[in-house]
Amino acid sequence: MCIGLFLKRIFGLEECPSHLTEVCCNILAKCDGLPLATIAISSLLATKAPTEDQWNQVEKSIGYALERNEDVNGMIRILSLSYFDLPHNLRTCLLYLCTFPEDYIIHKKRLVRRWIAEGFIHEEHGHTLYELGQRCFNELINRSLIEPRYIGKFGEVKSCRVHDTILDFIRSKSIEENFVTLLGIPNVPIDRQKKVRRLSLLVNTEEYYSSLEENNIKYVLDKKEDDSNEQEDNSNGFHILKKLNLCNARLLTIFPHSVKVPSLLQFRRLRVLDFEGCEQLENHHLANIENLLHLKYLSIKDTIVNVLPTQITRLRCLQTLNVDVRGAINIPTHIYRLRQLTYLLVDMRCQLPDKIGNMQALQELKVVNVLAQSLNTLQGLGKLTNLRKLSIFMPGHHADAAERYKGHMKAMISSICKLGRDNLHCLTIHISSVSADDFIQEPWCPPPLSLQELVINQAPMSRVPRWIGSLVNLQRLGLYLKELSQEDVSTLGGLPALLSLILYVEEVITEEGGRLRISSSYGFPSLERIRIGGESCRLELTFEIGCLPKLQQLNLECMVAEENHTSSSNVVFGIEHLSRLTTIYCCIHYKYETRLAKVAMLAALERSIISHPNQPTFTKEEYGDFVDESC
Repeated sequence: MCIGLFLKRIFGLEECPSHLTEVCCNILAKCDGLPLATIAISSLLATKAPTEDQWNQVEKSIGYALERNEDVNGMIRILSLSYFDLPHNLRTCLLYLCTFPEDYIIHKKRLVRRWIAEGFIHEEHGHTLYELGQRCFNELINRSLIEPRYIGKFGEVKSCRVHDTILDFIRSKSIEENFVTLLGIPNVPIDRQKKVRRLSLLVNTEEYYSSLEENNIKYVLDKKEDDSNEQEDNSNGFHILKKLNLCNARLLTIFPHSVKVPSLLQFRRLRVLDFEGCEQLENHHLANIENLLHLKYLSIKDTIVNVLPTQITRLRCLQTLNVDVRGAINIPTHIYRLRQLTYLLVDMRCQLPDKIGNMQALQELKVVNVLAQSLNTLQGLGKLTNLRKLSIFMPGHHADAAERYKGHMKAMISSICKLGRDNLHCLTIHISSVSADDFIQEPWCPPPLSLQELVINQAPMSRVPRWIGSLVNLQRLGLYLKELSQEDVSTLGGLPALLSLILYVEEVITEEGGRLRISSSYGFPSLERIRIGGESCRLELTFEIGCLPKLQQLNLECMVAEENHTSSSNVVFGIEHLSRLTTIYCCIHYKYETRLAKVAMLAALERSIISHPNQPTFTKEEYGDFVDESC
């Protein structure tokens, strides 16, 4: 990382205040050009006051290890500095990441819900625990202690990974503090005399112990067991668990290709039981789950389990239940007795209980197949006044079931509108076919005004529903449209709080083949990011003076349909009117006969960008739909 990027990470500018120039140079010298060290220190300095005293303290804390070319020791010194600078709860959240394997992509929602179940996230008035957990996640990213991976459609970080060096560091700290017991990591000592507080089974234990024997690695284990029995246990990869004191373990997580699943009778104080993706998990492994009276988090996502024990309703502390399995699974009818359940994640084939309205703690529910539920269930959803996030699936209908479809449709809309008067912030609607479009086009009255995020996808809608124009609190919107008209643009452009908009469009409809205009009258006053178009969409836009005053990112996708390149040379007019524009991305689809029009289109767009006062960055992708006959 050069000095310019180092300073930009701290100050937002590639300039250093004069009173910090000398200490800045000293710090960079000690980082010795190592990227991770430089990133870690710049992230740490970004949290400090820009005073000479504060920066001198950081420089002295680093020491001179890196100057002596002791890269590993120096890196540990710098990571220790960043680690001990964290608030206590963030340190705990960071250590928790070592329960995942090396190079593992960790999904934010899974991680935050586990933090909550472990008690790492403390309540704060005016915020949910999940919101506070997200704040911790983002803070670790800002400090460069975890790396963002998948970025969602609205620009939010959905998952992360841990750099190998940082993972080694937090594993070392975790072992030192007996924070977690890791099985399957070479050169990580296991002392069976200590109580197991958290247990993570990371890799295939049989292969793991074979490699240990080959390398003559010694572990702190009691070798007084009978040799023949130990050899028998080693052959099935199960012997190590028999030697550990598991009765006080708070966490059990088993990753794919790990050991056989242990009996839950060995665990009494579990708070987190995570089997996500565990290929070896079967129905019988959930026997005795009712004994886990402290359990707050249970996930069997992406497993082949198809029966959820009825005894699960005795787990009165349960907060998260993820049963989004690979096939269908039956949900016990008495699951409504789980009065503390906050996150319920099910497969769309699941049938929810009639008394779901009793589950007042629910904040997130997905995915509800509308036609798979009873009318009582759909009506009960409207009673979940604390529900903040809802995802539903609306199948198409057949003529012989039209009355049933209509009744379910109206019941679902009624419940959503009731939730929209309370706390419903995020709504995702999956439409299976065009025949389900009437569900969206119905007059939703009163409209769900509490919505901050709305996504309607999977099958195209005929047009933008008129009720969307009433959503004054909406910040993020994603729609899949068969046609986009000037009237639709006016409807969306009047949304006062909209920050991010995604419009996947098959066709643009304008009067007499004209251009789609975005004017100052309905000009998206708050919009910062827009993605518009589609691979079959002929897109021609005009941005008028005064529209999109806050737009920073413009993402275009279109098809070049005209063989006459002069008629397609301007896909966008008025880019110079977008005063805050910083980034443009353009994806162009074309055929062999329209290749010249494509060249003219890109040339015109590039001329507009070059003349823009902000000099926005420009990225393009081209997809030609033809076969090169010369090959």
